[in-house]
Amino acid sequence: GMDPADLPLDKYTIAANICDEIVTGGEPRYRCSIMLDSMATHGENIEAIMKSCGGMVIDAVEGSWPLVGTSQPVVATITDDDLVVGQPVRWQAKRSMSELVNSISGTYPEREQLWAMVGYDPVIASDAIAADRRTRDLGMDFPTVRSARQAKQLASIYLKENRLEATAEITVRPRWQMLKPGDWITWNSARYGSKTYIIVEATLYSLESDAPRCKRLVLQERAANMYDAVTAPVVVVPVPPGKPTYLQQVSGLIVSGVMAGAEGRHMPALQASWDAITDVTVSGVEIRWYPVEEPTAIAMTSVPVDTTSVLLIEGVVSNTEY
Repeated sequence: GMDPADLPLDKYTIAANICDEIVTGGEPRYRCSIMLDSMATHGENIEAIMKSCGGMVIDAVEGSWPLVGTSQPVVATITDDDLVVGQPVRWQAKRSMSELVNSISGTYPEREQLWAMVGYDPVIASDAIAADRRTRDLGMDFPTVRSARQAKQLASIYLKENRLEATAEITVRPRWQMLKPGDWITWNSARYGSKTYIIVEATLYSLESDAPRCKRLVLQERAANMYDAVTAPVVVVPVPPGKPTYLQQVSGLIVSGVMAGAEGRHMPALQASWDAITDVTVSGVEIRWYPVEEPTAIAMTSVPVDTTSVLLIEGVVSNTEY
């Protein structure tokens, strides 16, 4: 429903080109795979797209456009002398402990797993854990991202953004009217230190106000290393199982001639024993024996797999090799 003039094509082209850049692993920097929900509000759909590229929507006088998650050039450096005397300065160095995060983990849809949600490599800030003295994990899923590398990259961006804690709200002189949301600036302050910020909001005071043509800026700390490449996940190449080897004969087989019987009645026999069988595909053991001189006179018996010895009597006579 917006006027095309409020959607500057040049800024959308810049955002698209950044997303198309080939990064570590040979894939585009950012991709989005999403079913837009017609029942959801417009803002929810836009937020889902912005989450997949670590970006934000910029609303300014020139219109509305996406700012993709990547390092931006610093367009201005201001000092305390650029602040308007008499206007309030609000600066906060740290977030509350309840807002801090030192590790992020979650899931993304994996094509090789039939688009099931699988876990990407968690991002952990060991130095932050030491400073916080305990783990503060945040679960962050990326249902619109189909790349393990991209999911981990986005998690890294959000974690580093969380640890850049300084925020400010200042009023600058009219000479800085050209500053707009999305711009990165450096505020070199004698009192608050020198830091780089992104302009989150920018408000121009009217001529009737007590600071005509001055600009009120809402700032959030930023750093170029927020967007450093992460280690690509290890590619696991599936290897099909090899041809199984099944147990074809018993191991540790010992056969000896013995005397069987009781109460004075004795007869020759063979005693066979073997090692216990651990192959789960074996259901039993089959034993065959025959006289060396009569190979066709075969006797046979079968025993369960848990048996490890058997006495063979059938067809056995003395003074004969078997």
